[in-house]
Amino acid sequence: FFASNAKLRYMDMKLWFVSLVGVCWGLPLRVVFPSIGSGRFDAVEDFGAVGDGESDDTLAIQSAFDGCKASEGGGVVVLAKEFVSLPLTLKGATGCALEISGRLTQKYWNSTKGDPPTSGIAPPPSLGSTSTHFLNIDDVSEFAIYGGGVVDGNGPLWWPYPDQRPRLLNVKNSKNVALYDVSFYNSPDHSLEMYADNVEIANVTVSVDWLAFDGNAPNTDGIDVHGSPFFVHDSHIDVGDDNLAIHASDLLVEDCTFGSWDHPGVHGHGASIGSLGSNVHLRNITVRNSKFLHTHVGPNIKVQAGATNGLLRDVLYENLILDTMQLYDLRISVDYGGTTITAKEDDDKKGQHTTTLENRLSSSDDDSPWVLTNITYRNITTTNSKIPGELHCSSAIPCSDLHFEDLTSDGVQSEDWQCSYAFGKQTNVDPEIPCLRAQSSFSYSYDDEDTSKQEQQHASTPKMPLPLPLEKKNEHRGDAPRASAATPLKKQEPRSSVARRHAHE
Repeated sequence: FFASNAKLRYMDMKLWFVSLVGVCWGLPLRVVFPSIGSGRFDAVEDFGAVGDGESDDTLAIQSAFDGCKASEGGGVVVLAKEFVSLPLTLKGATGCALEISGRLTQKYWNSTKGDPPTSGIAPPPSLGSTSTHFLNIDDVSEFAIYGGGVVDGNGPLWWPYPDQRPRLLNVKNSKNVALYDVSFYNSPDHSLEMYADNVEIANVTVSVDWLAFDGNAPNTDGIDVHGSPFFVHDSHIDVGDDNLAIHASDLLVEDCTFGSWDHPGVHGHGASIGSLGSNVHLRNITVRNSKFLHTHVGPNIKVQAGATNGLLRDVLYENLILDTMQLYDLRISVDYGGTTITAKEDDDKKGQHTTTLENRLSSSDDDSPWVLTNITYRNITTTNSKIPGELHCSSAIPCSDLHFEDLTSDGVQSEDWQCSYAFGKQTNVDPEIPCLRAQSSFSYSYDDEDTSKQEQQHASTPKMPLPLPLEKKNEHRGDAPRASAATPLKKQEPRSSVARRHAHE
């Protein structure tokens, strides 16, 4: 659902038509409509689950999953009560959906590592290593989760023990996936790990209990994007690590709320691209029309220390409100994992930054650099700013063609910007960025896995981001709606195949 200049008008018309179909069905979906079978697999009525919120219903629910997989054409697994379960798996299925109108809670289990969180009692069952997660979706197509209910990971039981934490939803080797009108709560680790192509996430809430672990929820990323194309909209993500962790091209995020003011806490590390390592090539990523509330950072780009042969280009952060970022309003760091940062998160403190980046990265013997180019920040308003931005690039990994347009940050001055090897232009930026250098004329090359040949780019020639569909007025949306009951997906013909993803950790 991303178009080139020549095809933009046709694609926009097609996308608006598809969106209209979703509205007529009463769905929040606009692009991805999985073809779900007509079968019905009720965990209580058909498979004997108790659904009282206390009994272990693992076997019954897993039987419902297996029944959907074995059926001709798939169908809907119905979870309409309060269920407690150990990890569940759906593998190799087509046309199955989970309709969760009640609550599905993960029962505590431990891996073979570490000690159980509860001392003095017998440990819970061991299910092997933490390569097992709560909801394991593998090699599926035409799949959805919806229903207005809650998937509860019981995360506080795992948070003190980093070697044991399972993900809440782990999707891999899959395509044509829709998550909508559902909440994911208290994941022990990453909340939604999405190794899937052609994905839409709409009207979804991902959150944690900030009072359960002293304002922390370690490593609880909201959505980890590892497939393309990928569309996230009208969702609320309030977690203890990256609100978004972007690892793939062709992503559109719009009309979302990141973080909250519910209680003191981390509230997320922002809409993050990365962290990105060597041999990664990403393009066409847009985050727009969204709010960030008390997160550590808003727009956030992270390249791992020492990474080589990489590319990030055509990125757009647009029409954003940033309210009281705990560290930086926006950040680019090309030394992620190798930077020393001491930052007080109290409202009256500012972060201090020291690094040994230049000595470390400039000594690389690899001839293929990591390149960041054509990154645009447009129409961003920040209140209660501490540090307006950190543009932490280097001679080994310079940032070129940076565009800053219509940025406003209150409570800070020009000297509060932090930059190194950042090249680009600024228009109507308050306070202005004194450390942003005029665009240099230099060239670079990289090994692009899409073309398997050297591609030359010239940093002196700016390129704007690819046009994106569904253009809206430049207005900020309110808080994303909470999950609510939804109309089941109707069966239709399967969608066409999607582009090969760039799935990098």
